Amino acid sequence: MRSQLPFGMFETLASGIVDAFPRTLRKRKTLVTAALCTVMFLLGLSGIYIYNLVDWYSSGYCMCLGAALELLAVGWYYGADRFSEDMRLMFGYGAPVLLRVCWCIVAPLVLLVVFLMIAVGYKEVTYEHYRYPAYAVAIGNLLAVVPVMPIPICFVYGWVTVKGSLSQRFAQLMKPLGWRPSDRKLWESYEQREVLPSEGPLDYARTCLVGRRRTDYQLTAVEFRH
Repeated sequence: MRSQLPFGMFETLASGIVDAFPRTLRKRKTLVTAALCTVMFLLGLSGIYIYNLVDWYSSGYCMCLGAALELLAVGWYYGADRFSEDMRLMFGYGAPVLLRVCWCIVAPLVLLVVFLMIAVGYKEVTYEHYRYPAYAVAIGNLLAVVPVMPIPICFVYGWVTVKGSLSQRFAQLMKPLGWRPSDRKLWESYEQREVLPSEGPLDYARTCLVGRRRTDYQLTAVEFRH
C-alpha cells in the first residue's frame, strides 16, 4: 500500500499538467513523465535536510485544509447535486446518497478535526537531535501556506470583479463559468437542469444531500420549453 502511494501522487501530478495543456501535451505524456522524473530525481539529490523540511510542513497543513475546502466547495458551493448530475451526463449514473453525505458532511469534518489536531500539536521541524535554524522554519511555514493561498485569492478576485448586491454576487459565483458537456445533444438537458426555482437554505441542503425530486426535473423542463 505504501509503495503504491507515491506512484498515485506522481500520476496525479503528471495527469494534471497534461490536462492543463491538452492540445500540446496529451500526445507527449511520455515526455512529460520523463521530464517530471528527471526533476524529482534532481530535487532528491538535495538530501534528507530539505526532504525532511518539505515533508514536515507540506504533508499536513495544506493537504488537510485544502482537501476540506475543496470538499466544501464541491459539496455546498458548486453543489453536490449539480456535481452528481455532471457525473450522470458523463457516466450515465450519479452519486449515491451515502457518497453525497460523505462529500458534504463527514469528510470535511474529519479533515478539519485532523487539521486542528495538527495545529494544536505544532512543533518546529527537527531531524533526530538537530534543530533547524529560524530561517528554515520560516521557509517551512511558507511552504505550508503557499498551496492554499490561491483559494482566498481567487475568491476575493471573483467577489470584486462580479457586479451586483451581495446575494447577486454569491449567486453569480455559484454558477459554472460557461461549462457545458462536449456532446451537443446534452446541452438542452444541461440547461434545463440549471434553470431551477429559487431554493431556501433547507431546500438547498436537502437537494445537495439526497438530490432533487422527479417533479423538480419535470417542472424545470416545462418552464424551460415555454
